Amino acid sequence: MRPRPYREFRWQTLPNVAFCVVRLPAPGAAELAKAVNTSSVMNNLTRYQPQALGILRIVVALTYMEHGTQKLFHFPPMPERVGGGPGGPGGGGGGGMPPMMQTIFLIAGIIEFFGGLAVLVGFLTRPIAFIVAGELAVVYWWMHVPRGGFWPVYNGGEGAILWCFTFLYLVFAGPGAFAIDNLIFRRKAAT
Repeated sequence: MRPRPYREFRWQTLPNVAFCVVRLPAPGAAELAKAVNTSSVMNNLTRYQPQALGILRIVVALTYMEHGTQKLFHFPPMPERVGGGPGGPGGGGGGGMPPMMQTIFLIAGIIEFFGGLAVLVGFLTRPIAFIVAGELAVVYWWMHVPRGGFWPVYNGGEGAILWCFTFLYLVFAGPGAFAIDNLIFRRKAAT
């Protein structure tokens, strides 16, 4: 067996900076075998993919439903910058938002609350996730882009984009574990 090369330490200095450069030996067969074992451990996580997808679906639906409860039930209250103060959708005043916007907020709230609830329990996940992803695309292009341009970091549309593509992923991936869809379609397949 060949002896391992020693580790070489060398101090280098730059103006006002001192740091150490360490040269380590190249990985041998043992290190490569450990890397292969690590990848096999990571591949074993694949068996938990349905459960992880189900948890992702549930958490995304819960956070998305919160926006629907804001619009429909005024809980949690909207900040004033969104129109939640007096006269806005979250306040008790009589004006503030034009009637057309009140109708749009009502429709968005219905989609967000009931669509989120359906995705939460995994009922008709694929078609409802498709509708919700479309609503989020409209929200991004209609509400966020005019406020700050195309880039989400400037217009505050990161959440709309992330939700849009997460729901679009659910359209293709399905509901995962813990879904009513699994019970419905399993029963139909058995009969």
